[in-house]
Amino acid sequence: MKLLRRVLPAATATVLVVALLAGMAFVVAPVHAASDTVVQVGDQPWGVAVNPTTGIVYVAEYDDNNVTVITASNNTAVLNFSVGDAPQGIALNTQNGKLYVADSADNNVTILYGTNYSQIANVSVGSDPVAVAIDSTTGDVFVANEGSNSLTVINGTTNQFIANVTVGDAPAGVAVDSQTHMVYVADSDDNNVTIVNGMTLAPVENVSVGDVPDAIAVNPGNGLVYVAEQADNNVTIVNGTTYAQIANVTVGTSPDAIAINPYYGTVYVANYLGNTTSILSESGTLMSTVKVGQEPDGVAVDSATGSAYVASYLNDTVTVIPGTPGPSSSTTVSSTSPTSSTSTTPTSSTTTTSSSSSSGIPEFPAQIPLAALATAVVVIAYAFSRRSAPGAHDG
Repeated sequence: MKLLRRVLPAATATVLVVALLAGMAFVVAPVHAASDTVVQVGDQPWGVAVNPTTGIVYVAEYDDNNVTVITASNNTAVLNFSVGDAPQGIALNTQNGKLYVADSADNNVTILYGTNYSQIANVSVGSDPVAVAIDSTTGDVFVANEGSNSLTVINGTTNQFIANVTVGDAPAGVAVDSQTHMVYVADSDDNNVTIVNGMTLAPVENVSVGDVPDAIAVNPGNGLVYVAEQADNNVTIVNGTTYAQIANVTVGTSPDAIAINPYYGTVYVANYLGNTTSILSESGTLMSTVKVGQEPDGVAVDSATGSAYVASYLNDTVTVIPGTPGPSSSTTVSSTSPTSSTSTTPTSSTTTTSSSSSSGIPEFPAQIPLAALATAVVVIAYAFSRRSAPGAHDG
């Protein structure tokens, strides 16, 4: 910098320094992109599930004992239907269209059809069921029971109880790799992940992670497991085969839910006390932090459109974070507004806001060349003026 000031006149040097700093700012400053759409839903939304084929989003509402249905084509809440008491976790089997809702105060899982919302069965599970995951290959359903330190297994074909498997203390999250049939359970009071063989139902490994692991997701394409640690403000990445820790990534305050885009490996982490969602690359690089509603505690990704849906518990909203469509999908999702004789239409609204980044990903590739170009223009202009000015080449 001293060399610049000795060679250049003060005014020109100042302009150049400002241009250089601006270019650097584009590289190092985090981008807090606003989302395009906020959908009003029922009271205290919790878990979220998406059907990428029909473009339907399901939101479990803890205080209303309801599930609200959103059409992804226009991001509008179109109806809701009743389930059990205090629903938290929710999951959809995309192979047969069955929807599973963990009713935490009923110690029950409600099974419904995801198209007409008629109830198929109610299955008793352990105490305080809070999370649900499905093996899409076998159809088996796995329910994490936080109050009884157990994992309930349900046959996805017969809708019958199969077994309870003992896991660690206060299991708060569950994920299944449908290729290996391994089930990963986040034991929030043990700072541990219990790994269960989904075929034999035998626990095979315990992996130590960070403080208060509260949510978990697995990428079946590469076997990586992502654990959101609420007290550490951290996500730990674990190799699902060797069980070795690969990386620890700092995210927002109190991460409480996590989901993966299966095509690109992008990871979405809802930060409950930060009112943000952290977006990570497959390897764990923090790409962006998106502002969402208050106390986000649920997230799911539409693999067809790439959009993420974040449920915010305190202000009863779902924030839509646009993403990149899957390689075999178009950007338009064809869906028909569902109808149900037993459902009621909620009083809901959709709010559209301006956005500096429609994808929620920092626009570094566009910004960096612009900053470099601005700097180059200043340098070239100065060089030209020096060559044309009288006495510019005098020694």
